[in-house]
Amino acid sequence: MDDFCARTGVDGGGTPDRRYLWTDALAVEACVTLHARTGMHRHLERAVHLAELVHRVLGRHRPDDRRTGWISGLDEASGERRPTAGGLRIGKPLPERPAGAPRDDGLEWDRDGQYFHYHTRWIHALCDLAEATGDVRWLHHAIDLAHASCAAFVVQPGSSAGARPRMHWKMSIDLSRPLVAAMGHLDPFDGFVALARVQASVPESDPERARLDAHMSTLRSACDEVPTFATSDPLTLGGLLEACGHFADLVAEGEHPFDHVLGRALADARCGVDAFAGGGWLLRPLDARLPFRELGLAIGLKRMVPMLRAVKSVPSRFRDGWTASELLASLEPMAAHAALARRIEEAWASSDAQSHGSWREHLDINAATLAACLADHVQARRHVRPTA
Repeated sequence: MDDFCARTGVDGGGTPDRRYLWTDALAVEACVTLHARTGMHRHLERAVHLAELVHRVLGRHRPDDRRTGWISGLDEASGERRPTAGGLRIGKPLPERPAGAPRDDGLEWDRDGQYFHYHTRWIHALCDLAEATGDVRWLHHAIDLAHASCAAFVVQPGSSAGARPRMHWKMSIDLSRPLVAAMGHLDPFDGFVALARVQASVPESDPERARLDAHMSTLRSACDEVPTFATSDPLTLGGLLEACGHFADLVAEGEHPFDHVLGRALADARCGVDAFAGGGWLLRPLDARLPFRELGLAIGLKRMVPMLRAVKSVPSRFRDGWTASELLASLEPMAAHAALARRIEEAWASSDAQSHGSWREHLDINAATLAACLADHVQARRHVRPTA
């Protein structure tokens, strides 16, 4: 994290405009966790400064765009107060695809815009900051981002019977048009869980709860449009396990009622974990592997044992004994593979591994993901409500 913060301008110098939303969310989580583990305030100061940088850079139009100012369209003062009201850019190297231009899938990967699943990752980072600092400002930013995301990415159903909401995968910088209209199969579940975490910190009397409830209901309905949450991609699988872990935390703590979508998600995740464990992934040459994708899985794998303990400790909160036993039937076999997380960490923490092109070519995201993984955010997290 020292190197990352020096390189990307978090500590001054470097390149402060070198912002990428997914990477920076992981870096915030790593810094918050380091503060929780060490008590050293500099880690929390870094997390706060990094979040402010992200908002100032990715909450505004690109320097090479004819548009200027906040992407929300707010004036300067209002944009400073509400930097996430128009969402946040991804931070890709190329400008977004112009309106009316044909899509080139190869180029689209490097074009800017907004991703829903990057927003949910940032919402979790903002919740971490709110809990660590006790500052409700970060919670308000998470709420603004939740509203902007759901309003833009969710497609309401038509009039046909039984139709459910769907979601776009990628939107334009100003959220006015889809750039990739297909639905990411984890986006509805990611969104449902992220908003549930935000809602847990909002007082019952706050009108925001009703708005969050409406969004959550829509996202929960969209989950039923997804035939399976199963995935063979390590990073996506890690994200699925993380979302399950966040939701299990909320249920175990009495912050949210149990929902059977958790059982379905865990059963699908088990297929992916079993396939990864038996697929010889970690036997391949390092240059044939992508560190951040494996490390993202390792972060998710660290969720399994805490989830298992949560279900066993308060089974009544997971609806009833029969439901809890179903969850355990997925969790216990997955927890047997928890040691894979350490193997992945050890593989990429070595100086030899970090000399490979697969590490150097994606240096920032690899470094931030390894830091978040090593810091073990799950074990260090403290649940503290922010205060006004």
